[in-house]
Amino acid sequence: MSGVVYSYVNKRIIDLLFIALVLAVANVRPAEANRTFYESFHISPWYGLIIFVIVYLIKKIYSKSRKKAFSLTVLTFILIFYIFTNHSYFAYEKIDLQKEFFTNYSQVMGRGTIMRDLSDKKSTLFLDDYDDLVYFEAKLAPAYKYSWYTSFGNRIPRYVDARDEMFLKYPPDFYYGDCKGGQGVLPTYIKDKYL
Repeated sequence: MSGVVYSYVNKRIIDLLFIALVLAVANVRPAEANRTFYESFHISPWYGLIIFVIVYLIKKIYSKSRKKAFSLTVLTFILIFYIFTNHSYFAYEKIDLQKEFFTNYSQVMGRGTIMRDLSDKKSTLFLDDYDDLVYFEAKLAPAYKYSWYTSFGNRIPRYVDARDEMFLKYPPDFYYGDCKGGQGVLPTYIKDKYL
């Protein structure tokens, strides 16, 4: 709405088209409606951009017509108030926190707890490519000198070399990764030392 009023007041529709193009390009990873809590962070930059555009346009309109800018500001606050007070807003949903926690973190907690129970204070752990939260649950020191070897680590020679050095000189007591042929395959010279 502020874009339409801005175009009307300033007689510059090209600005509105440019803003629409920027917002369209910024929305490269739209979140699916049913993935609110798990993927919606991808659209956060777009929300920030649209809030900035609305405030910027209202400020520009204010320099030409204070009444129209004030009306738009009031309408914007009414819309925000409506969104936050509407009972279909996700914050009003009844959520079973225990179920959500179990669904999303039970595997991490289970694996970390098993490693913690089987280890002693000097045990080390290496997580190959994923599930970094296992470190926190296992409460074990990483054997890898850079702490985490994430999914991008296998593309950077420095981190691959550090991983190879770790397996050769100070192999971890616990290894958690893909033993079946994925990205984080154990080197052949150490494969028989892990189950």
